[in-house]
Amino acid sequence: MAQQFLHGSETIEKNEINLTIQDADMSSVVVIGTKPTYALSKSSDLEKVTNFQEMANLIGDNIDGFTLPDAVETILKESGGANIYTINIFNNEKHTATVEKEISFVSGECKLDEVG
Repeated sequence: MAQQFLHGSETIEKNEINLTIQDADMSSVVVIGTKPTYALSKSSDLEKVTNFQEMANLIGDNIDGFTLPDAVETILKESGGANIYTINIFNNEKHTATVEKEISFVSGECKLDEVG
């Protein structure tokens, strides 16, 4: 007799009257991406986020080019309370770009179009 292997989920239907179904209280999600570390007062490559306040402090604003803020915001909105573990793979020393353009100063300050 050949062995059968299960790939994916399996649905088992039971016709029992006393069957009780319970939802899990919380879920855990792991997200790998990049966050704007330059804009955070402190930053670690591994963070646990459970609410929007922690997201603001640990992940930062949703800025184009960075993937973690958008992903974490979406999960928080959709999950209603997941434990989100984030892994930042953005490296300030490795991920750089040279921008060649003229910069104008106004009152001793300049505004750059590029972020990060």
